[in-house]
Amino acid sequence: MNEPVPHENTAPFQLPASLRRGALAAWRPGLLDRLEQAEVTLDGGAVADVDGPSLEGLVAFVRRRQRDGRPTRWSAVSVGLRRAATWLGFVEALGLPPEES
Repeated sequence: MNEPVPHENTAPFQLPASLRRGALAAWRPGLLDRLEQAEVTLDGGAVADVDGPSLEGLVAFVRRRQRDGRPTRWSAVSVGLRRAATWLGFVEALGLPPEES
C-alpha cells in the first residue's frame, strides 16, 4: 500500500515587503512549511526592506533544500532584495537569477 503524498503548495511563496527580524514571525512559518516540498518558487518582487539576519535565514533555507536535492527558484527579485544580497555577498547562495537588463 502506498503512502499518501502530502499536498504541496505550488504557488510562488510571496516574500513580504519587510524582510526584517521584527517581521520574521509573519513570514518564516510559511517558508518552513515549504522546506520539504519537491520544488519551491520564491517571489521577492515586493521586498523593499531587508536586514542581514533575514537574508541569512533565506540562505539557510535555500542551502538546506539544495543539500537535499530540492530546487528553489525565483519568480521575481526586487531591486532592494538584489541590492542587499549583492552587498552581503549572498546572490549566488540565494540562487538569484541574473539581473534583467
